[in-house]
Formats: sequence, structure tokens, C-alpha cells
Amino acid sequence: TDNMPRWFVVDERDKSTAIIENTNSEVMHNFLIPYTSTMKTATDASVPMTASNRFSLNINMVKEVDASDRIIPSPFVSLISDDAATFEVGGIYVENWELLGNLRIGATDLLYKL
Repeated sequence: TDNMPRWFVVDERDKSTAIIENTNSEVMHNFLIPYTSTMKTATDASVPMTASNRFSLNINMVKEVDASDRIIPSPFVSLISDDAATFEVGGIYVENWELLGNLRIGATDLLYKL
């Protein structure tokens, strides 16, 4: 953990300090108790965020959003000097293509756009 031992308080009147006694150790178990619940109070109704919860909450946003009319930015000006190096794409080889599984359709679409 990045928690520092020897927590202290400062008296505002004379700026004197005092270490909180049960933190005067590098043994974290002296001042920490095991984490057993996400509830902060008996009536706490918050649901801890997990990857599964977050996915469930965000899936509707993905389904409801129509991104077909989004603006795709393009450069205001493209300047290519006469002596700039250029290249032609003659073909693309993808090793282990079968590992893409269902993603092959999208990958193929992107490659054709090159």
C-alpha cells in the first residue's frame, strides 16, 4: 500500500504536532481492520462498480446512440512538398488471421479502406 505510517495532527494554536498513537508503526494491522463490506452505513444503497455493472449500465448508451451522422474531422490544409517521399500500398499480409475470429469482417473492411 502507499499509506504512510505515523499519522499526526497539528495544533493550530502553537503548531505543535502529535503522532496518533495507533499509527506509530509500520505494521498496518495495528491501525487497519479487514475490509468486509462496501456499505458505508446501514442504509447505504450504493452499488459497488464492477466491470460487469459498468458494462450493463453503458450498453444502453451504445445501443441508443446513432453515430452515423457524426462529423469526421479533416485537416484544414494538406501541404505535401514536391520532394516528399510517397508510397503505394500493394498488398497487406496479416499473420494469424484466424485468431481474429468474428473481428475479421471489421478488420477486412478497415483494410479495404486503406
